[in-house]
Amino acid sequence: MEAPKRCFEILLLLLLLVSANPNAFIHRALAEGVTPEEAKQLRDEVRGMFYHAFNGYMEHAFPLDELRPLSCGGEDTLGGYALTLIDSLDMLALLGDWEHFASSVEWIGKNLQFDINKTVSVFETTIRVLGGLLSAHLIASDYATGMKIPSYDNQLLNLAEDLARRLLPAFETPTGIPFGSVNLLHGVDEHESKITSTAGGGTLTLEFGVLSRLMNDPIFEQVTKNAVRGLWARRSKLNLVGAHINVFTGEWTQKDAGIGTSIDSFYEYLLKAYLLFGDEEYLFIFQEAYAAAMHYLYNDPWYVEVNMDSAAIVWPLFNSLQAFWPGLQVLAGDIDPAIRTHRAFFSVWKRYGFTPEGFNLATLSVQVKYLWLLFDLAVGPDNLVENGPYKYIFSTEGHLLPATPQISLLREHCSYIGAFCKSSDYNQESRTSDIATDPHEANGSVSNEGQVHSRFSSSSTFFESTLTSGLVKGFCPGLSHGQKFGITYLEPVDTTNQYESAKKREPNILQSHSMVVVPNQGSDYSHSNNDNDHDNLQENQ
Repeated sequence: MEAPKRCFEILLLLLLLVSANPNAFIHRALAEGVTPEEAKQLRDEVRGMFYHAFNGYMEHAFPLDELRPLSCGGEDTLGGYALTLIDSLDMLALLGDWEHFASSVEWIGKNLQFDINKTVSVFETTIRVLGGLLSAHLIASDYATGMKIPSYDNQLLNLAEDLARRLLPAFETPTGIPFGSVNLLHGVDEHESKITSTAGGGTLTLEFGVLSRLMNDPIFEQVTKNAVRGLWARRSKLNLVGAHINVFTGEWTQKDAGIGTSIDSFYEYLLKAYLLFGDEEYLFIFQEAYAAAMHYLYNDPWYVEVNMDSAAIVWPLFNSLQAFWPGLQVLAGDIDPAIRTHRAFFSVWKRYGFTPEGFNLATLSVQVKYLWLLFDLAVGPDNLVENGPYKYIFSTEGHLLPATPQISLLREHCSYIGAFCKSSDYNQESRTSDIATDPHEANGSVSNEGQVHSRFSSSSTFFESTLTSGLVKGFCPGLSHGQKFGITYLEPVDTTNQYESAKKREPNILQSHSMVVVPNQGSDYSHSNNDNDHDNLQENQ
């Protein structure tokens, strides 16, 4: 009788921790007693869930953007470019469904175009369409993923560049913070609202930054970094940001500071941009923003919304868009408060059930990839994400972006972000990858699972410390400067020294918590660095 209960607990854990590093999940899953056999069973259920949603979309809605699950019809909700198909590409790859993946990539390459008179959300289009295209491009062009398409000739990358250039006019504002919407054919309408959300303006760095590196063109990364700078420069004296801002005047039109609605992924992308690109400016902003959030917003184990200037509480209630936060804390290595907050969020679920967006069939094909990752990790070593030649950064929609082409991690099998350590054995083997993928049946049938056999090597200095959490015996200080530079396919993009003074400030983030990725600037580890180079998805009913 306990197994179903455990399954539901794990299901909730995944939905709440959608932003977290998948490597962290395996430890909790195994600690709860999920055996590899149980994980295989659950993984099969996840596969069925995905194909139920994906096949339903392909049968009833394709090539429109999304499926209306009640009326069983399709609609264009974002721009009219087969959004759900793009969203599903990396999940098809994770499942090892080469035939569906290849045919979908081929269809998109031949039929998708962005030279259309449609006004689209810059935020949604970036994290879903641009992110999906870049993710699928990286998967389709790399033999190591087991999903390489021999005939693939950068069609998705070319589409991604075209799309991003059509989004660039949105960034032409005095503050550098983009408009919320832009017309793909005509640019920003003269009547477009000048008010945008913090999440909308600050959740674009991963996709645009990857595109800059792939195209060797710094413009994409520059505009999104300027947007983050524009938001952070207008923070309050408490290091809090509001929910909505005027992109022309820089005045906050909604001064409610929180971790949920309209702000959530701003925090997420700060940390992930540091992990992906190794740009310490993002880390410095994150550590100050995180410290402020924990000081002014955290009412253990809950989070409230406060006035960004006075810290007076303006909204004391939980909202579902806060659910990503424990996962972000795991990604950062701040385990104890993550556990307590997750337990509190779980109590909400036990009392009221899943939030509507949790079981919206229109987004199910996107969300189940996290479930697959959880159970695939629990099955054993034969999985793409943990043991592939790449570690991956997951954007808001879960798109796979390789964090670095050569993994050299800290001892104790630290995960890429250093959230968990698996053993006290400092001696690790160097291992090579051997990837084999079975052929898969097409035409809507459930595919056989792909086989991915690979492991990684790890070596570096180990900086010992103690966490109060019993889950971790020690903590990993993070990657060396060279290791954390992230993907650099071409020349790295130059950055300015605008925030050089911030680097000289002593980070004040630890407080009562222990952060893995934020080493003390005065520590020995800091010295060694110098030596070594939801979203709120809704169906429009």
